[in-house]
Amino acid sequence: SGEFDTMCGVPLAALPLCSVLSTSKLIPMIIWRPEVKSHGTGKKIEGRYEKGDRCIVVEDIVSSGGSVMGVVSDLRDAGLVVSHTVVLLDRQQGAVHNLLSHNLTVHALLTIDVIIDCIEKCKKAPVDQIEKVKLFFQQSESLSLPAKKIEPCKSKKTLLNR
Repeated sequence: SGEFDTMCGVPLAALPLCSVLSTSKLIPMIIWRPEVKSHGTGKKIEGRYEKGDRCIVVEDIVSSGGSVMGVVSDLRDAGLVVSHTVVLLDRQQGAVHNLLSHNLTVHALLTIDVIIDCIEKCKKAPVDQIEKVKLFFQQSESLSLPAKKIEPCKSKKTLLNR
């Protein structure tokens, strides 16, 4: 665990994964908030860290890498050194390239190709359906990051009421 001083999960799905990694590897975890709350500490980044600390970002699934970059940008602005992210699944839609262009190396446990190959070899889906899925991913291989940072939705309405 000497390579990193802290880790940060991308909200929300990666937080439990990051928490498990943090406790099992004995690496402290910090939490990034998409928006600062008016109550509590009022901080964007919660937890103990110092400028210059090496932080690894944990994510569940990456497509373009935009969610990871939102977190990384704020962590770097706070003085943390972020050069690696570990992800459960790379959908192979441009995240590795996009994140590398921001000096961030992606370490993926699985790729969508591995999952599709497994489904195909185990005959768990009809051949025509597998071909449609392969075509979908081939056609969406190069999603790019947005030119500017995406702001979180501030609406108090639920998705159904918007």
